[in-house]
Amino acid sequence: MDNYFKDEKYWVGEAAGMQDKLWGFGMRYAITSGYLAAKSIIESRDVKGNKIKEIEGNNIGEIEKVKGYLYDKLIKERFVNQLKTSAVNRFFYEKLGNGGYRFFVDKAKNNPFKFLNKAYNSNFLRKVLFHFGVGRSFSIGKR
Repeated sequence: MDNYFKDEKYWVGEAAGMQDKLWGFGMRYAITSGYLAAKSIIESRDVKGNKIKEIEGNNIGEIEKVKGYLYDKLIKERFVNQLKTSAVNRFFYEKLGNGGYRFFVDKAKNNPFKFLNKAYNSNFLRKVLFHFGVGRSFSIGKR
């Protein structure tokens, strides 16, 4: 999905394609994207963060369109780098096979939170790898 607001609907969680590519986690994406959808509806702000003024004739469709732009912006700011990083992680996990699985388990067993935090931090190398090939396997490369 290129936009997270489509057909006058706010797409959230897995329905919007937000799922961890490595382990398949999705609950945090679902909850946070639902929150961001509600925030864009309640705050009624445009993409620059300005309060939406009354639109001539109270055109509800135009108001929803502007809210949708804000939602797309919020989602992309919050999740796109994280989704790209998970795609790179998945790519390496698949290439390393069983040895890669053992590597992940060994690294995570002492301090899983520290390991996962490091594994999901976007960095220059992951961005380059995503840009030069890994991203072609995943629809998030279009965003």
